[in-house]
This record gives sequence, C-alpha cells and structure tokens, in this order.
Amino acid sequence: GVGTDVSSYDGNRTINLDATNPSLTIISPNLSNNYERILNNISFNYTITDSNIESCWFNYGNLTNHTLNCTEGNYTFTLEQNKYNLTLYANDTFGNSANQFREWNYTLLFLNETYDAIALAGTISPFRTSYETFGTPITLAYLYYNSVNNLATISSSGTIYTLFRNNTAPTPSIKTNYTWAWNITSGNGFYHLTSLKNQTINTMNLTQDCTDNYYIYNFTLRDEGTQAEINETSHNSSIKISAQLFNQDRTTTLLNYSHEFDKVNPAAICIGDNLTSGGVYSLDTQIQYSAVGYSKELYHIERAVLNSTSLYKNISLYDLKTADTQRFRLLVRDSSYLPLENALIQIERKYIENGTYLISEIPKTDGSGITSAALELDDVIYNFRIYKDGSLINSFNDVIAICQTPLVSSCEIDFNNFQTSITIPNYEEGEDFNYTLDYNSTSDIISSMFVIPSGSPAPLPNIFLYGRCWSSIVSK
Repeated sequence: GVGTDVSSYDGNRTINLDATNPSLTIISPNLSNNYERILNNISFNYTITDSNIESCWFNYGNLTNHTLNCTEGNYTFTLEQNKYNLTLYANDTFGNSANQFREWNYTLLFLNETYDAIALAGTISPFRTSYETFGTPITLAYLYYNSVNNLATISSSGTIYTLFRNNTAPTPSIKTNYTWAWNITSGNGFYHLTSLKNQTINTMNLTQDCTDNYYIYNFTLRDEGTQAEINETSHNSSIKISAQLFNQDRTTTLLNYSHEFDKVNPAAICIGDNLTSGGVYSLDTQIQYSAVGYSKELYHIERAVLNSTSLYKNISLYDLKTADTQRFRLLVRDSSYLPLENALIQIERKYIENGTYLISEIPKTDGSGITSAALELDDVIYNFRIYKDGSLINSFNDVIAICQTPLVSSCEIDFNNFQTSITIPNYEEGEDFNYTLDYNSTSDIISSMFVIPSGSPAPLPNIFLYGRCWSSIVSK
C-alpha cells in the first residue's frame, strides 16, 4: 500500500460556521400615515445587519421583486393603488436568510381629481376629487376657491370617498388666475388643505370683428315680399344690435354689447371662443333694422342657449316696404285679462306660393302689454305666437290683418286667452283681497267671486273693466 507521512503538516486550522440569520429592520413606510398621493415616490428605509451578507431585495405588493443595496438603507419606489405592503428579504453566504413584512395605511390617500384648468367667465366649472381612507370617513369638505370656502358634496363607496363641487367661474374684466384647493376634515380629527392650484378664467367678448372669431348670428336683411337680399348701399341699410350675455342660470350679467351696422348687409356678431370646453351661456339680443323705402322693425331673441352646438346661426330679417306697410298696435293680455308685459310676439308670414311660414318680425310688449308691428293689409296670412320668459303662451294661426278705417283711427289687434267660456283656476291675491275672474264669450258676461282671507269687514276696492273701446266701473 501507499503511506502518508503527516508529520510534516504543522499548525492549526480554523473553520468558521455562521448559523445566524441576517438582522432586518424596516424604518419606513410607517404603519399609519396621514396623507399621501397615488403615484408619488415613497421612501423605503431599512437596516440589514450580517457579517456575511450576500444579497438583499424586497417584494412590493406581493407582485414585484426589487434588488437592494444591502448597506445603503434607502430605496425609492412609486406608490400604486391597492399595493400597500412590502416584504424585505436578505441572504448571507452561509445560506442563512431572513424576511420582514410591513403593511401600512393612510388617513387620506389621494387617488385622482378632475377640473378645468381653463374656464370661461360665468360658466359652471366642476371640481371633483377622490380619496381612499382605509376606514376613516371624510366628515367635511370645502372647495377653497379664491380664498373662500365653498361647501362640497361627499359621497362614498366602501373606503373610497369622492368630493364634488360645481363652481360658478368668476367674471373678471381681464384674463385672471384664481387659486383653489380642497379643505378636508377626517373623522379622526385630521385636517388637510391640499396644495394650491390655479384656474385660469378667460373673459368673454362679443364683437362685430369675426376674423379669427366664431359666429353666433349672421343677420341678412331681406325684402319681406320678395325675400331678396336688400342692397345695403343703394337702400342705405341699417342694422342695430344690442345684446346681453348672462351666465347659464341668468343670475349674473357678464357683458353688454351694442353696435350699429351702417350700410352693412349681412351683419354678424361673433365670440372669441368656440365653447368646446363646455361653456354654456344665456343670450338676449335685440335687433332694429331699416332701409330707405322700408319700415323700421324689431326682432327680439331672448333666453337663447349659447354653447358650442348653437353657434353659426343664419337669420333673415324680413323688412316690409313702406308702401305696403300698415302699422298695427298689438295688445297682449294674460288669462286674467291683464296686460302682459315683456312678451315676445313672433310674427310669421305665410308665403302661399310654397306653403312656408317665415318669421317677419318679433316685437316685445311694454309695461302696458302693448307693442307695434309692420303688417300688410287684407291679403297676407300671419301666425302670431306669444312667448313669455321663453315659454309659449298662446298661438293665433292664419290671421289676416284687417283695419276698417286706417286713415282715421289706429289699427289694432288684441290678443288674449278668452277664446271660449273659461273659468280662471287660480286666485289673484293682494291687500287681503282674493278673487277669481270668469268670462263667457257667448253671453259677454264677466263675473267674479271674491273672499277677504282675514274675515275682517272692509270696503271693497274700486273695480274697473277695460275693453278695446270702452271702460267701466263696476258697482259694488
């Protein structure tokens, strides 16, 4: 056999055996936190202690592994929704390993928000934001806009809370930035004011200069009889326009506009914004038009909705030749036979040759329920539609304008709701005196029932009845 001489091997041999697992400590994220935002960078702070450390990593949200520098002690990652936990791992060269789990939550975790960075003056601008609360309710929320707290609505689904406020944009005279934030109180007493942001409010403008602007109305002056366009130069045409722009609910007047188009036909008014951002307004427009050899007439448009889909309207202004014109006094009464003020009378002329009705004029009644119109006598058919505050009150169809003695007396059409026998259903009230007013068109009898609500005896007020050609006091 072969022998081995070990006498020549002198000295000690040391073998190190490591049976200790790495020591791990997660410093942050903390278990409970007040506020954070989804997609923000989160600092992961840790310590790992082992004399033979080899590799370190962590798993975020039970999905993704991230390699760590074992001695650096800090790592930054992006916070994602529904991922609020991590596990730290470490191995040493002897195969020892350790891990530590950390799960955390927030009183307020911002998820998302929507708002209009740019809005038009006077429009309704929605602000909305959502938070995850991990069981702590949001009890109070304000939209802090231009240094004023405006109460917001709060809704929830599970632990997701949504804050909402429809804010009416201010009406500055020039383009202006306004700061805003959310002011939030949680059920545990935590209060948070978010970072201030800007909303830019653009002013509205109406203009007759339509270059690089957007048409609201394009008015064309036409001969009412022939429907032909009137030559602005030879007939010295005039189109005067006055307009008022309101916010959507008509609580604020945003601007007033007026302009005279002298010898300009067609004539247009335009706006500097196409309103595709969602702006909605209410617009009143009054147009007075005339030309040499033609009548002076009025056309009113009230409560028109102005938004991105209502732009680019072409309107023909039909003007009647003075030789064919008879001025009529128009009187409008309501169902109580009282004058109806500020009513619009839409006059539609029938063109028998093609069976169409076209709007020839839209005058407006005064405080006495009276206005006037340029009509053609005897052989022209008209429809009259009465509007009040945007609602149709009554229609009178296929009316022929007849005036027996236009040279010696004024011509008049009296519009009222007494078409048949009618009992007025609602009471008129005032000064401790309530009454009804009934009329029978067959017997021509007007009757009234009244009551004194207080029950106290009192002298009756004087009661006057007015007709087109008469007036009378009623005996008590």
